[in-house]
Amino acid sequence: MEPTPKRYRVWIKLPMFVLSSFLLAQAFWVFMYAQSYFRVSNGRYAHYTLRDVISSEVYTDTRSFPNQYGVVLNELDSVARLVGWLGELEKGAQLPKDHNGNTPADYYGHEWTRNMIERDLNQTVNLLNSRNGVVYYCAVAELGVVYSNPTGVPVDWIMSFTHSYRSSPGRVMALTDEYVSLLNSDFTIFRDEMLDCVQQIALFMSLYIVCSTYLVMNAGRRPDDDRIYLNAADKLYTEFTLALVLLAPAGALAVISAFYPITELDSTPRTFVVAICSVIFLAAGIPSMSVVRRAKDKTLLSHTLLNKLFMSIAGLVQRIYAATPQVRRISFAVIALGVLTMIPFAGVITVPIAVSLATRVLTRLNNEQRRILNAEMERRLRAEQLRTELISNVSHDIRTPLTSVITYVDLLKKDGAFGDSAREYIDVIESKAHRLRELTDDLFEASKAASGNIPVTLEPLDLNALTTQGLGEMDAKIQESGLEFRVTLSPEPLIVSADGKLLWRVVENQLSNVFKYALPGSRVYIETSDGGDIATLAIKNVSAAPLNIPADELLERFKRGDDARAGEGSGLGLSISKSLSEAMGGQFYIAVDGDLFKATVSLPKGEMPPCEDASPPEY
Repeated sequence: MEPTPKRYRVWIKLPMFVLSSFLLAQAFWVFMYAQSYFRVSNGRYAHYTLRDVISSEVYTDTRSFPNQYGVVLNELDSVARLVGWLGELEKGAQLPKDHNGNTPADYYGHEWTRNMIERDLNQTVNLLNSRNGVVYYCAVAELGVVYSNPTGVPVDWIMSFTHSYRSSPGRVMALTDEYVSLLNSDFTIFRDEMLDCVQQIALFMSLYIVCSTYLVMNAGRRPDDDRIYLNAADKLYTEFTLALVLLAPAGALAVISAFYPITELDSTPRTFVVAICSVIFLAAGIPSMSVVRRAKDKTLLSHTLLNKLFMSIAGLVQRIYAATPQVRRISFAVIALGVLTMIPFAGVITVPIAVSLATRVLTRLNNEQRRILNAEMERRLRAEQLRTELISNVSHDIRTPLTSVITYVDLLKKDGAFGDSAREYIDVIESKAHRLRELTDDLFEASKAASGNIPVTLEPLDLNALTTQGLGEMDAKIQESGLEFRVTLSPEPLIVSADGKLLWRVVENQLSNVFKYALPGSRVYIETSDGGDIATLAIKNVSAAPLNIPADELLERFKRGDDARAGEGSGLGLSISKSLSEAMGGQFYIAVDGDLFKATVSLPKGEMPPCEDASPPEY
């Protein structure tokens, strides 16, 4: 019996999922509140950050405090600059020129320019005077002009404050001790609130980590087994899933920013914003759990769109690489590495790649040489086997008729010239002698065809006419065989480029095989067809003996369909037909399907003879 937590684990997932989203929204709210918190009190302004809380106990020790000096000093520099410009105008000197070489007075006139400078000077001085707790002294010695707050105070009095700063002899500023004391008091209040925020964030994040850990541990699992199960949401590519996960903080930030600034940590807007952020994080939890399931299933990277694209490109490159000759592949790799090595610091990468590539190339070359050597050894063993079979078969085929001739000669000698069986013996001797002559002729013709020494005279021939004429000449033999011939010729003449005598020898060999090996009383199908650039002649018949030999072996010399070698064939007919067809630029191939035997000769088509009404030549 399974443990109870495992049985009811699936019912805990949904509440944990909702709770984790709520806790994350709370933590996110408090964090954003702490980041955006500021205080404006009694005219005092300061911008506080969590960094200030962590690094400082009083505001004067924070990194934000010196920024207040920088703002005032920039305004003092502006006052000195504007006063200087007024002095230049009074002296008739030119103001700074723009990129066209013109001054403001060139565009707007002397009086208008002076009024604009005085306006900007008054605005800057008024801004300085309005800053609570800030005292300053700004003097332009060349013009004898002094600005200060309070008016008429000496420089030494301003420098006597604890927090004072002199940027130059004529520009000095300070923050009064009372103002600094108030800033530190405000920072103390802020720091207490921020520490409270940090505690809340720590609490919410701790609970969130507990819930998330439970969800991650049980993501993709079922109560009954420990396999990782994927669902419909996991079909989305990893890039899109991660994008949805990252959009959740951006959406929550947009919602909180809509209520910015927020001055109360516990307020009505908080409830509304936390609810919306919880829904956002709850929706983002679906792709988040998908990422976890993919990571557990070890398909997080392999399920990326980038990986699919990379694998497609790699497959294409691999197919192109496989189709490229090995020498060219090595040349391309060497050239590419040479080009990459010219790039600065690229040798750190290309040298290890070159070493790895060289190792792989040498291994492949070694394997290729070994494969070629094995193939050559197999070819030689096959040739030796064929040679042995040739000697055995020829010896058998020649020995059988010779034995009969010798036997019947001895019988004639014993029986006498006028014996009753003399004529029968003479007929057998004559038959065996013809058999020996045919075998010798076939051997001679097969040797010439295989060596390529046979003369070939190509001329345009009508394949339909040759087939019809050949069947007509063998009509008597067809009638004696008892076979039913079904002839189907193409509707148009099939003009092929072939040697008439050699082509008829091919057709005659096939018809001879039909008469020898076809099943008595069966049908023989002969058909010609137009294949575009080639023309084909196919002869099909049903074999009397089972064909238990592969088609490619039947094309070898001295191979017969009957292993017992009981027939009169030499086993050279198909081999001779194949060699003669190839000598004429065509092809010869056979097919075996059970007892069905099919021989096909295909020849390139030729042009129509000049005289279309000429009768076909005699073969």
